[in-house]
Amino acid sequence: MQKLTLNERFEAPIQIENVENGIFKMQETIISQVVKMEDEALVKAIRDYTKEKATKEKENVRIMLLDESIADKIIKLGIKEYIKLKESEEK
Repeated sequence: MQKLTLNERFEAPIQIENVENGIFKMQETIISQVVKMEDEALVKAIRDYTKEKATKEKENVRIMLLDESIADKIIKLGIKEYIKLKESEEK
């Protein structure tokens, strides 16, 4: 069985103002992952992991899934724009 590896990015604690009791801090974890969205088993495993982590660690956990095909398009567009920028700088 393949071990699931997730890219986790931990955000700084955010402050939320509570009018009655002053200010308290809350930790939020963002789990971001590039996946093939049609791979339903992987997407379900990531969602289950997120729920389990949120319950176990009693914190807010957000998940951001990006489809692999969209990520590829973004990277290709970024490379094209970078090349254009470099060519215009050289002129």
